[in-house]
Amino acid sequence: MEKKFLLAHVALGFILFLALFLSILPTLLFLRYFPIPNSHNPVWFVLETLIYIMLLMFIFCTSIMFIPGILFRVFRLAPKEGVYPLDARNREIFKWILAQGLYGMSMLIGRISALSKRVIIQLFGAKIGKGVIFQGGVTDPYFLEVGDHTIVGGGAMIFTHIADKPRYVLFKRVKIGRCCLLGYNSLIMPGAVLEDYVVVGAYTLVPKDKRLERGLWIGIPARKVRDLEIDELIETSILAPQETEWLGNPD
Repeated sequence: MEKKFLLAHVALGFILFLALFLSILPTLLFLRYFPIPNSHNPVWFVLETLIYIMLLMFIFCTSIMFIPGILFRVFRLAPKEGVYPLDARNREIFKWILAQGLYGMSMLIGRISALSKRVIIQLFGAKIGKGVIFQGGVTDPYFLEVGDHTIVGGGAMIFTHIADKPRYVLFKRVKIGRCCLLGYNSLIMPGAVLEDYVVVGAYTLVPKDKRLERGLWIGIPARKVRDLEIDELIETSILAPQETEWLGNPD
């Protein structure tokens, strides 16, 4: 049993190392076939060097961001929802560890902006609506659904897996409706469902499997403090006018 356990972890390390190598391979090929400029004219040398460095950084950043996600999709590494023993010999756990490693590689560069975060989490399987601003984080994007015009604030964290039993891990989807707001450093646990027009206050904890209806929710655990009317949402919305025209008709 210990031998199989060791072999599983060796395989994980080898596969992730290979994925990292494939991610930096385009940069290595660029360095190999496009040598550093060596113009004798100082002005042209500086200009060519700057262009060369910019191209090199673009290739490096693009490769690190997208190649792990492409590998994730090609080999279908998203685990299934459920409860599994925390053991790399389990098929779903093996896939999950690989997915986490690839996702971490992409986020080395992808975390630099809300737009790049959104692109990466969509590449890793998240279902994201239009007009979404994603400044927070999510542990497993393939278990996340976010509706149109929702804002995930800075520091907000969406957990789609949790080890709430010794040596077992739960994978469960989180669904967030349209026009929601997750405040600074709020925490969303696996299985949570946020209906449309939900505002989660800063530092609020939404427990596992909790369902939040329209309104303002704060505290640990989250509790509803008041309703939010559609007119109020329109008046206080930070969305562009063309994005709020349909808010008066949530159906």
